[in-house]
Amino acid sequence: MKKIKTVNGYAIYQAISERDAENYNCAVGNYNLYLATDVRDYGLANSYPDYEDIDSLANALEIAKASNYAIAEALAEELGGSTCIDMDLVLEIERRLDAGEDQEYVRVALAPYMLV
Repeated sequence: MKKIKTVNGYAIYQAISERDAENYNCAVGNYNLYLATDVRDYGLANSYPDYEDIDSLANALEIAKASNYAIAEALAEELGGSTCIDMDLVLEIERRLDAGEDQEYVRVALAPYMLV
């Protein structure tokens, strides 16, 4: 797999060989989207794609740009101080980001609740 770029918390990878197609369930030339934090922490081989076998880079970029989920998960991990995160927190952060709240504002607003 060849890393193309990171967008909005997602790492976009392209399958470039038959081996990639077999190992990552992605046709040659197609793309998978992984949480960038998962790839960073566990490596590509130990990460699972959130979206797989996307037929074009334009579609992969559209999916990555349209979602605040990856940012919400990374922020929840940061606030919680652990890779074991509360899904309710992720969904609350995502809801706030989708509503237009600034990422830094969300971080400051939710930080006091994470000091438990």
